[in-house]
Amino acid sequence: MNFVRHSPFFHEYDFPVSKVLEKYRDELIETYNTTPRPKNTHNIVLTNQKIYNYLSPNFYKLIQYWYNVPPPQDFVNIALYVQDKINYTSIFHSHVDNGATQTSLTATFYLHDLKNDEGGELEIAIPADPPIKIKTQKDKIYLFPNWLLHRPLPQTSNNIRICFNWGYVTDKKFIHRTSGDAW
Repeated sequence: MNFVRHSPFFHEYDFPVSKVLEKYRDELIETYNTTPRPKNTHNIVLTNQKIYNYLSPNFYKLIQYWYNVPPPQDFVNIALYVQDKINYTSIFHSHVDNGATQTSLTATFYLHDLKNDEGGELEIAIPADPPIKIKTQKDKIYLFPNWLLHRPLPQTSNNIRICFNWGYVTDKKFIHRTSGDAW
């Protein structure tokens, strides 16, 4: 399992799930496009139990391997976000007081790679540093504290991007086992 430390607040890991999820691509897009979203909400809850049951153990295994943290206090629904060059929301936000279960750690991953010139990067606002742009890749997962401001950037291509988001709930700090980063 590969670990990349983009900053003390933003980590990247191998998360090889795209081969399994790709067969659900059309279903995920259709579900996203037909599910009503409350005002100012851009994600929907992932309702496909097969996908949830596949992703969750892999996510929790990764957390336990890389972080010194107790078992989660609560299980969080996986959220789904879909964007293209016309339908997107590019607003800095965090996952503090978002009306959902309060997470301690936020995780996000994408179902496909970005092309060099299509935009759509993940922008992170690191405290006391200039924002960084991450060109997301399939089979990678990005973890950061729930308070970190982030946003998907607009894209120039017609490609549909599928993003999964979820979190880990605990009242204890996350301490990375190799870097010592504490959130």
